[in-house]
Amino acid sequence: MTLQEIEKCIIDTDYKFCGLFDQNNACIETYNKLGNAIEKFEVIKKRLITQPDGIYIVKCRNSTKGAIDNYEYKKGEQMISEKPAVTVKYLENDRILQLSIEVERLKAQLDRKDDKIQDLEKEINLLMSENSELEDKITELENNSNPVTLGEETATPSLMENAKDFLSQIMEFGAPLLDKHFSLKEQALNLEAMKIQNSAPRKKQPDQKTIDLVKKIETWINSKKEDPEIYNSLYAIYINCGNLNEFSEKLKENNEELHTELLMII
Repeated sequence: MTLQEIEKCIIDTDYKFCGLFDQNNACIETYNKLGNAIEKFEVIKKRLITQPDGIYIVKCRNSTKGAIDNYEYKKGEQMISEKPAVTVKYLENDRILQLSIEVERLKAQLDRKDDKIQDLEKEINLLMSENSELEDKITELENNSNPVTLGEETATPSLMENAKDFLSQIMEFGAPLLDKHFSLKEQALNLEAMKIQNSAPRKKQPDQKTIDLVKKIETWINSKKEDPEIYNSLYAIYINCGNLNEFSEKLKENNEELHTELLMII
C-alpha cells in the first residue's frame, strides 16, 4: 500500500494507536501513548524518510490491548499511482529541450568550421608571400646570367658554365617553389570546399501544417491514458523518434491496429 492509502485507512477506521515496524517485526517507532493515531502517523512518515528501502509494517489498533491490523508499505518501489501524469505540455517541453541541445551542438560545429577557415586563410596568405619571394629570386637569377656570343673564342665554355650554374640555382630554388605551389593550390581547394559546405542552406523550420499534425498526434497519445500499457508504449515510441514519418513507421512495426487508428485521425 502507499502511505496515502494507509493514512486513509487510519482516518476511516478511526484508529487510536499506531506504530512502525520492519519486516522482521523490529520496532522502529513505538505506539503513541495518547489516543490519536493520525498524529503519530505524521511522525512515522518523517521517520520513514531516513530509513533504507525495504518493507515496513504500520501496525494499528483501537485500544492498548485490542486487535492489531497490519498495513504493509514498500519503500523504494515505484507505484503507478505515484508517477507524475505525462501531459501534452510535458511532451512539448521535452521536445523543446532536445531541439535546444541539437541547436547548441550545431552552433559548436559551425564555430569550429569558422576557426578552421580562418587558419587556412592565414596559411594561404603566408604561402602566397613565400611564393612571390621565390619567383622574384628566379627572375633575379635569369637577369644576372651574362649572354655569350658564338663569335667569341671562349663562347662554348662560357655558355656551358653559365648554363650549368643557372640550372644548379634553378634546382636549388625551383624545387621548393614547385612544392609551395602545389601546397598553395591544395589549401585553396580545401578552403573553397569548406566555404561551400558552410554556406549550404540550413534546415527549414516546420510549417504550420506540421505543427498542427504534431498536436493532433500528441492529443491522440494523451487520450490513451486510460490504458497505461498502450499509453506508455505510444509515449516511448514517440519520444525516441526524430520525425513524424519515423514515428509512423515504428508504430506500424509494433502495432498495426494502432497505426491504422493513427492514419484515420491525421
